[in-house]
Amino acid sequence: MCYCKERIVFMSNGTKITFQLYSGREVELNEQEGILAALVVDSLEKSGIDKDLIHVVRKSDSYTTIVVRHDDHDQDLMRFKFTPRAKWVSVPIIDKNRQQYINDAMFSAQKNKRQGMWKARIENPADAVEFVPIMLDAYEHAKSLI
Repeated sequence: MCYCKERIVFMSNGTKITFQLYSGREVELNEQEGILAALVVDSLEKSGIDKDLIHVVRKSDSYTTIVVRHDDHDQDLMRFKFTPRAKWVSVPIIDKNRQQYINDAMFSAQKNKRQGMWKARIENPADAVEFVPIMLDAYEHAKSLI
């Protein structure tokens, strides 16, 4: 297990991974989830999202969420779970991108394509980085509405 607090993930083997946290409370992740979160948050920061706006939070007992904080709300950019039995991410698909991804094998795990967040199976934590461009589209779209 790893515990995230104050911008550092402490892995069970003693390794530290640094990235921006969160909701002010500790978020418990397994080691693979810690790596996934660190990789995605790092990619979002490198893409130009202010690191102080990116948070990793636990909104559900079933998954962890990477959000961007806006003045009055959180925007979910990725939900994820990475365990021996469940390896998936879920990202927001904005209307203008729906047709582009509707038949994409990447989203074969998503049954209801009318929902806002689409699920995709992944094999390893690094696969989650492939979804950053989709997350950035959703972020830019939300910013344009504010």
